[in-house]
Amino acid sequence: MKQLVVICCFCEQVRDCNSETGLECWTSYQAYQMAHGISLDDVLFSHGYCPECFRQVRQVFRRGVAASNNQVVSHAVSSPETLRASLPPAVAGRPSAGG
Repeated sequence: MKQLVVICCFCEQVRDCNSETGLECWTSYQAYQMAHGISLDDVLFSHGYCPECFRQVRQVFRRGVAASNNQVVSHAVSSPETLRASLPPAVAGRPSAGG
């Protein structure tokens, strides 16, 4: 049976919930794979946002709303590519200018 794993659609970290405490953390898939001893064949991915990327996406969305006098305009977040381009490189999963 496959395990459902939530992966951030921007930074590609996966959510790992501690079964003892109920707390969640976000980590790389490689770390998750090693901690749980699973392979790609064992999982189904469900996309979401880690807390940091969600915060960044929310800020971009709010700027788009504020710029249009509190009316949502379609060009503010017209596509994932537009949204990703407006995020800082580290959050958007792009290499930074320095490397």
